[in-house]
Amino acid sequence: MLIFSLLPVVSDLKQAHTVGLVFLLTALSACVPEPERPGTARILEFKLDGVQGQATAIDTVSFEIRLTVASRTMLKGVRPLIQVSEGATVTPASGVPQNFHRPIPYSVADAGGKRVVYWVRTVLKD
Repeated sequence: MLIFSLLPVVSDLKQAHTVGLVFLLTALSACVPEPERPGTARILEFKLDGVQGQATAIDTVSFEIRLTVASRTMLKGVRPLIQVSEGATVTPASGVPQNFHRPIPYSVADAGGKRVVYWVRTVLKD
């Protein structure tokens, strides 16, 4: 009904249609909140150097990375190869050996200093 009340304000039918459509889209977008996502720093790719047959799933909503590897994979002292979004930095850095038998936090900062923390977890498959 509010759309119709706007019609007398505009000068022609085409403009009325545009005003109504803009109002409708604005109202609809307000109904679906987007999750808050600090900064623009992202991990785009994460893999373990020298590990064959691995699968990586990066969840950018929960900031979790799941690495699926064979159950007999050596996970101590493995170097991760990490690609981040443009202008971002990651700590610990790509190439720094880690023990992936336990979850490891990776902090990613954008150029403005906003940080997100990804948790890297390893899943062993038979």
